[in-house]
Amino acid sequence: MPTKQVLSKRSNLPASTVKGDSYPQWLMKLLKSEYPKRSSWPEEDDYNYFQRASKQLFGRIGIDHWGTTNWHGLGNCFVTEPYGVQLADVEVLKEKGRERDFVVVHDPISYHNPGDGCQRVLIFPRYLSPFKSYEPPVLKAMQDMGFDITDEAPKPKALSILESKAEDIQALESFVKNRLGLSTIGLFNRPFVVTKTEDGFKFFCSKQQAYKLKLDLNVYKKWMRDLRDKSNLPIFTIEIIDDVALVPAREHTFDSNEGLFVDALRLTFVLSASIPAVEKVLQNALGDRLVSISQGEPDIYDERHLTIKLSDPISKKVAAGLISQLKPKMASIRTSGYFKIPW
Repeated sequence: MPTKQVLSKRSNLPASTVKGDSYPQWLMKLLKSEYPKRSSWPEEDDYNYFQRASKQLFGRIGIDHWGTTNWHGLGNCFVTEPYGVQLADVEVLKEKGRERDFVVVHDPISYHNPGDGCQRVLIFPRYLSPFKSYEPPVLKAMQDMGFDITDEAPKPKALSILESKAEDIQALESFVKNRLGLSTIGLFNRPFVVTKTEDGFKFFCSKQQAYKLKLDLNVYKKWMRDLRDKSNLPIFTIEIIDDVALVPAREHTFDSNEGLFVDALRLTFVLSASIPAVEKVLQNALGDRLVSISQGEPDIYDERHLTIKLSDPISKKVAAGLISQLKPKMASIRTSGYFKIPW
C-alpha cells in the first residue's frame, strides 16, 4: 500500500486509508444471508468464504486491493479498488444495494496505486444511527441511491411492533389451564405474539426464539396426545417474523431477528437536585426523539431512577452508541447517574 495520498476528483479530499484484507461484520452478515456457505469438508473458513461470496456480490467489478476504511466519519465502509471499473457494472451493484439496503459510492481516485488505472468502489449500510450527524458526502451518496434523508440525517428503518390481542391470549391460557391442567407462566416468559386461528393458534417469534418456543409447545403437544378426549384439539404453528418486525419482550424491550431493541433508556441513582440539569441535556440532545422522562421514588440518599422514553425503538447497538454520546454531555453534572439499557 502506498503511503502518499492523492486528492479525489469526487470529494476533493485525500483518498481515505484502506486497512487491507479487512471486512466489516455487517457485510459478512449480508453475504451469509444472500450466499449461504457451501456444505463441504473441510468447512470453509470465514476469510475464504468472504473472498468467494464478496466476488458474487460485486460481480464484474471484482475484488482487488480490498479492505475497510473510514470515509467521512463512517468507520465500517468496505472498499474494493480494482483496475478498469466500468460504470455499467457500478450501476448493477447499485441496484443490488437498493434491494439489500447498502449504499454504493464510485470514485475514480483510489488509495491503491492512484492515477494508474485503479478506481474505488465503496459500500456502507443504508441504515445508520439516527442520533449522529453525518457529513454532506455521506448524505449525498444516500440521496444518489434514491434513499430518503430526513432532517439532514438518514431516514431510519420503518419498524412494525406486533402485539397479541387480549382475547387470543385468554383463549390460549384457557385451553392450557382448563383442558391440559398446566401453567402458561414459563411459556409467556418467551417473547412471541399469538393469534387465534380457525384450527388452533399461530405463534410469531424471531428466528432465535423459534427453537426454544417449539420445545415449550412440544410439552403441550405431549399432554394433548395423552388426553382421552382428543376432540377439538388446536394445532400449534410457528411463523418467523420478518426483519422489520418487533415482538414485545420485557418492559421497554423488543425481540427481533436483529437482536434486542429498546424504546427507553434508564439513568440510575440520579441526585434529585441534579434532575433539572440532566433533563435539559437530554432534551437538547434528543429533541423530538424524546417522548418523556419519568422519575422513580427517591432512595435514602435522595437519588432517583429516570426512565427516558424514546419515540421509536432502537437496536441495542444504537442505544449503546447513544449512551456514549450522552455521557460526556453530563460529565459536569453532580451525581448525574449511570445509564442502563433495559433488559
